[in-house]
Amino acid sequence: MGKSKWGRIILLAMVLCLAVVSAASALSRNYKISGDMADDRDVSDSTGEARYLLSSDNQNVVFMANRNAINIYEVFSAPVTGGSVIRVNSPQLASERLIKDFKISPDGKYVVYVADQEVAGKWEIFRSPVGVLADSVKLNDEILDNDVKDFLITPDSQTVIYSTTNFKGDTKKLFYVDIHGENPPVAITNPPLLDVNAILYSYSISD
Repeated sequence: MGKSKWGRIILLAMVLCLAVVSAASALSRNYKISGDMADDRDVSDSTGEARYLLSSDNQNVVFMANRNAINIYEVFSAPVTGGSVIRVNSPQLASERLIKDFKISPDGKYVVYVADQEVAGKWEIFRSPVGVLADSVKLNDEILDNDVKDFLITPDSQTVIYSTTNFKGDTKKLFYVDIHGENPPVAITNPPLLDVNAILYSYSISD
């Protein structure tokens, strides 16, 4: 075997070794998913608890942080490998408004969240796309004296089930609405619970 052929074999082996080392380095690399933030900002909610979720396709992380203002905790999304951080709730929350809960739809496309985004102390339910800056869509109708308490997303990612409370905080009604917000919500407990003093304690979605 000639020297030139041996040289090509050695060069190829070196290239392969470099490729393996480069791939291993990429796998072990740490990515700052939350992006650059001021020293006095945190990935947490207003109580200091870290709040973050991974999408089912393992492509995006949705997290709560006070990135834009020290006293306003909002929901953001970013690729797991780092990149553009997108605010999920839109428009930006006013001072002293809160996001109480958020979930990612099973298909990883949407974030559904409960917040007093439009009126202080009035808890309503909204939907926004993951990784795209777009205005949030309110899913509930006007609730008058009631608030959205909690919610579930169906396994097919098409429907949101949410409950509302009365002025005492007791759960009184259940609604379902399509996640796109193209149709008005429909009351599941319709008419409302027959006993005016009855309270709905729990609910779930079957597979």
